[in-house]
Amino acid sequence: MAANKNNDLKARIEARNKLNTDTEYEKSLDEKMKKKAKPVKKTFSFRGYEEDWALFTEINKARRINNSIALNMLISEYNQKNKDLIER
Repeated sequence: MAANKNNDLKARIEARNKLNTDTEYEKSLDEKMKKKAKPVKKTFSFRGYEEDWALFTEINKARRINNSIALNMLISEYNQKNKDLIER
């Protein structure tokens, strides 16, 4: 019985240490991303149908994101799909 308790305790300690290591690793990744990714503030004008914008806004509210985040996602996806069209 004492061996089982020791093994259980060791397993808990290892799990906690792994969790702490993962958390520290994630924090370091977040810091690296903050240094690399510098947001650019741009203003967009939208010329389109009011119904489309209203639907876009309604969908984003259902997804619990704001329009700015949705536009950033669309721009990122567009860039990923089309980056092979230009040479950098």
